[in-house]
Amino acid sequence: PLSAWGASTRYSPSQSFYAGTGVYQATPASQANRYQGFDLSFHGSTGVDFPIELGFLNHDAKGSYTGSVRLGAYYDTSNALGAESSLGAFVAPDNPALQRIPTTLYRGQHGAWVYLDRLVSGSSAPNERGTIVWGTYSYSDPQTAMFGNMAQAGFIVHGTLPSRNNDTVAFSWSYLDVNPRLRTFEYQLQREGYAVPINGVEQGLELNYGYDIAEWAFFRPSIQYIINPAGQTGGYVYPGGVVGLHNELVFGFDASYLF
Repeated sequence: PLSAWGASTRYSPSQSFYAGTGVYQATPASQANRYQGFDLSFHGSTGVDFPIELGFLNHDAKGSYTGSVRLGAYYDTSNALGAESSLGAFVAPDNPALQRIPTTLYRGQHGAWVYLDRLVSGSSAPNERGTIVWGTYSYSDPQTAMFGNMAQAGFIVHGTLPSRNNDTVAFSWSYLDVNPRLRTFEYQLQREGYAVPINGVEQGLELNYGYDIAEWAFFRPSIQYIINPAGQTGGYVYPGGVVGLHNELVFGFDASYLF
């Protein structure tokens, strides 16, 4: 469990628009340890995170949701190492290349995102059948972030088999671009003789089925196919003997209970 101090506010003058913002304690060390769920102190704070989001919502004549555009951004006042420090996530902890990571700190990180969805058939009302398409894109700080550009898109069908109006079928595609600054650093290390991979673009496909047991229980089995995990070419032997990760088939299961 994790914990952090924060406060948020939301302004919604109509059903068609909202604006939200907040201020939150930035605690990257606590997030890495994941054993700070009941630590109410400010120990480990590195700064303050300020997010903001604007939402433009559409509804039909009956008041049912039909789509939206949501725009957001954030600024974190914390100091952080450059994107080169992300190398530790992709090599063994005893790799000597880790000693070459620059120690320069950068003040403040930022990012932005956009999310869109649209009902293309049916209705979004409870117990009604409908299909929605969606997509999202996010941009992260090019100086410090592990991932620079991320995108996802897909569709959700609400109502599947006869008498299963609240079940869902969802398919999605994801795109994850490891920060080009880290790639440049990895190429430099390879030229110097260090055994490191080159991290590029990872893509993923997911298909899941949501089974509505009752108002208090929802099961969702899924299957994913990950193409070039961490952007490493599968089976490719990089200089120094580092082997790229092969594509992965992943099975998952999610269960939600309402008490």
